[in-house]
Amino acid sequence: MTIRSIDLQVLVQKTAEVSKIQQAMQSQANSKQQENLQQITDFNKNVSQTVTKNRETEHKRVRDEEEKERKRKNKSENKKDEDDNQGIDIIV
Repeated sequence: MTIRSIDLQVLVQKTAEVSKIQQAMQSQANSKQQENLQQITDFNKNVSQTVTKNRETEHKRVRDEEEKERKRKNKSENKKDEDDNQGIDIIV
């Protein structure tokens, strides 16, 4: 099968058009992939910050509870000591 010269001219033009379309599609795919990567990176950063904030909040809550418990124990011990010291002193 032979290709006529007019067909060859049209074929070369179509090849250039197809090449441009393929480049545009590839460029668009690369842009979309980059956008997806940025979204994943942002999401991971947000999750990491949330976890860090939750840990800090939890540590603070635990420290506050421990401090309250210590104060309660000290108050209880001080009251017990005061009760023990309220006896009658006899001086001879």
